[in-house]
Amino acid sequence: MVNTWRDRTQERLSALRVLHPQIQSHSGDHLDWSEKYLISVRKFAECLNLPLLVAWKCGPLWLLVDHSHFEKNVTAYRLQFRKAILQDLYCVLFRNLHIQMNPGLEFILDMKILDEVAGDKDTLLAEGPLNVEIVHAGFYRGGNEIKDYEHKLSWLVCSTPDEVEFRRTGKQTCQQVFRPLPDHGFTLSNVLTTQLSFPSAA
Repeated sequence: MVNTWRDRTQERLSALRVLHPQIQSHSGDHLDWSEKYLISVRKFAECLNLPLLVAWKCGPLWLLVDHSHFEKNVTAYRLQFRKAILQDLYCVLFRNLHIQMNPGLEFILDMKILDEVAGDKDTLLAEGPLNVEIVHAGFYRGGNEIKDYEHKLSWLVCSTPDEVEFRRTGKQTCQQVFRPLPDHGFTLSNVLTTQLSFPSAA
């Protein structure tokens, strides 16, 4: 069993030999290479009899894609982000799946304001620190609380890029709302990083 695992690992590592001389870091929806550059690195790969893979860092995501997915675009060759996601080798080699949360999901903290504050829910709170006590935390969709879920899935919410809204709901109450950003995602390796950042993570 150990030898089989080592053989599979060696096969995966062999497939990961990347001949692109620099990592591509670009947050747009496509990656462009000149025809001259693509031909030169392709010939280099053929001489060494090694695969030519492109490591693309797009925002928080890492993608590993075969160069054959570049397509002719006027005078350059272009790799579309959507194509890179569909052909990502991380998912094949390491099961590092890409995850995108439903943007309609909300994680809400209901809090009690411990300091005495003026006004009501329609009054803006004064700037500065505020002492609060969390009285309830839950997941919501369409205004309805989701109660039947596996608690380990909470790590997915902690790992996704989100937007945060703070709102006052009463004289001495408020909420902090976390919503997944639309068209943003993460991978299972991001979930592992999140878990490791929490000392009590199980």
